[in-house]
Amino acid sequence: MTSTMLASVVVPTYERPSKLERMLESVCDQTIEEYEIIVVDDGSKSPQQHDVLEHFAERERIEVLQQENSGPAAARNRGWRRASGEFILFTDDDCVVPPEWIETLVEEFEEGIAAVGGSLVPLDELLETNSFARAHRFRDQMSYDEPDEPVRGHDDLAVGGTANVAYRRDVLAEMDGFDESFPLAAGEDADLQRRVVEAGYDMKFVPIAVRHNDDYAWRSFVKRAIRSGEGTHHFHRKHGEPRSVPRILFGLVGSVAYFPLALRHSCELDLASLYVLERILCRYGELKSTLGSEF
Repeated sequence: MTSTMLASVVVPTYERPSKLERMLESVCDQTIEEYEIIVVDDGSKSPQQHDVLEHFAERERIEVLQQENSGPAAARNRGWRRASGEFILFTDDDCVVPPEWIETLVEEFEEGIAAVGGSLVPLDELLETNSFARAHRFRDQMSYDEPDEPVRGHDDLAVGGTANVAYRRDVLAEMDGFDESFPLAAGEDADLQRRVVEAGYDMKFVPIAVRHNDDYAWRSFVKRAIRSGEGTHHFHRKHGEPRSVPRILFGLVGSVAYFPLALRHSCELDLASLYVLERILCRYGELKSTLGSEF
């Protein structure tokens, strides 16, 4: 895949064969033709994963790259550097994209826009039956403004999450891509967004949702929340604004104060409770990383 393309989709993957299969089927079914798909396997060992990769590698527009386990930031960097598209779209192996996804993101670029992105929403079947999926959606609705029309702005927009975003390739090259020094799969996307905005570019939010095919359960809920807090610590440390232990502790304890607000907005006890618990776990993760020790 060396000829110039309009768009390249980069998908990092690690040991999610069934979800990867559903993801790739969705990204192969798009409303435009001029695009390629770069799948970067981050050191998977299972036969099932390799079977899926081998199957999709036979498709004309798909290229599969293999690397030692180095994390999603390294996998994304390898993918976009291999890609030939003018616009680089990122999504994850546990996502499902709509048919108009590539076309919608690409057509919203204009002068001075470095990135275009949308929202990440759990699958409809999960929203109907799973409290953790509904809590995830409620958290995003409480945290981000998701307008019904495209909106141009800076780092105040919910743009940059690597499940649903497109960057201009020349901007990625200027920024040297994702910072692979982040120790976890958390914070590196926000870091890239901040560097892009600080370089003087705008971003644009568009109302298009990628569906998240996640295992919404207690274990993943706790793990993701703590990891988010750890990523927050590394993000602030990198940008010279680390938060003090007293400030983090104040935020941790103060998280409980959000319960009445969450209950008023959700009108559901379980959603409000999970919202507050997630905030507490995030602050715990940030505190844990700040102290640099295991509790």
